[in-house]
Amino acid sequence: MIKITHAKRTALTLITSALLLSGCAMVEGAGQDMQKLGEYISSKVSPKTQDQSDQVNQNLTSMASNCPVIEQDPSLTILHEFENPSAPSTGTKIAQVDLASIKNNCAVEGDFLGITMDIAFNATLGPKARAKASDRPYFSFPYFIAVTDMNGVVLAKEVFAVAMSFEQGEEAVQTIETIRQNLPLEADGSLPNYKMQVGFELTDEQLNYNSGL
Repeated sequence: MIKITHAKRTALTLITSALLLSGCAMVEGAGQDMQKLGEYISSKVSPKTQDQSDQVNQNLTSMASNCPVIEQDPSLTILHEFENPSAPSTGTKIAQVDLASIKNNCAVEGDFLGITMDIAFNATLGPKARAKASDRPYFSFPYFIAVTDMNGVVLAKEVFAVAMSFEQGEEAVQTIETIRQNLPLEADGSLPNYKMQVGFELTDEQLNYNSGL
């Protein structure tokens, strides 16, 4: 059986005077004031279970027609952890997490476009995840949401962390994070040519490993 948990993150309505990069650094000259993507309230609801055969396990982006395009770099949709990151091997894998699917809905709310994103993550344990059978591993995997212009220039970027825990005997879990955010509209009420990017924050070793897959 695979456990599914849902976590809801609600962005607060804050107008900022500078864009955010990696949650803290400023991007100068971007020409737009954006709302902070990552201030949220997080809550965990009761987990549901389903057969592993029913697990969402493909990279899938489902976008409403009035939402910005979501782009994904395949090399940033999977994260591996190994005992020795510089010498990864199947036998020394600790865990693997995949960005399984993204579904979003958008609605105009005053001067902003309100966006709700449901991001599903699938995680599985490797042979080195437990020192003993009774262990209950816990992981926090970093991922980002970025807003870019049509040329790929990053206007804002925020880093989150998806928490995933395994009970005794569990080898696979899925977590769905609900992210709520607002993007400013043009003066005439139209949406600027935004794009969005979602992916894992990877170390150099993790990125090199993915490049070889």
